[in-house]
Amino acid sequence: MQQHQQQQTIALEAFEASLRGTNMLWYLLDQRTIYPPGFTDQIFADGVPFSRRILIIGPQTPPGWKLADDFDLIFRCQTGVEWSVLLTYITNAPKPILAICAPFCTPPSNFLQRVPITTTLVAFAYMNQTASQLSIQNYSSILLPPLSLDNISSISFPNHLGIPNPSWNQNSVLRDLHGAGASLVVSSVGDRTLQKQYYWYYTSKNQHGAWTLQQIQSILGTLSSQV
Repeated sequence: MQQHQQQQTIALEAFEASLRGTNMLWYLLDQRTIYPPGFTDQIFADGVPFSRRILIIGPQTPPGWKLADDFDLIFRCQTGVEWSVLLTYITNAPKPILAICAPFCTPPSNFLQRVPITTTLVAFAYMNQTASQLSIQNYSSILLPPLSLDNISSISFPNHLGIPNPSWNQNSVLRDLHGAGASLVVSSVGDRTLQKQYYWYYTSKNQHGAWTLQQIQSILGTLSSQV
């Protein structure tokens, strides 16, 4: 995708690196979404099943996450000891592992640094959380949610992506991505210098990767569909 601006050509490459075996921060638009569009394509693209799927929750985790039924284990982590126990399990459990951190359950830096490459760790967060709350510098990839004309103006590169504002007109580029059904990734995965680069990815290629709270409630039959 290219954006022409005052005789400057901005070229964003498609994100084609595998996210398996890396840690990433993935933004959600709101609490109605469990898994974002594009999640299945990025995490399960190679078709290799995970031996263990782990959900990690905290005291402030939205209730809808606790209804998800496609996990082998659920860990509740808040203290350093609890994160240490989880790390011990991940180190010794059958591989590969998918570990999902629900919103408001931010992994500490020392945990992220010690997670083995046999584990794919996805931390979800909401757009109204701050960079200091999320420790975004510890993730190799950061993925923005599907873009809309309403949320483009609220995206802050320093706050949401942990990088300075680009030299190009970010709102103009993000609008172009929105028009193409794509969103933005900042990632060091696959880069020889291990520096974070801008990429785009499709958010609507595989819509069954987007789970809503209402869908989970309907499947489990535990809450009214009108909640």
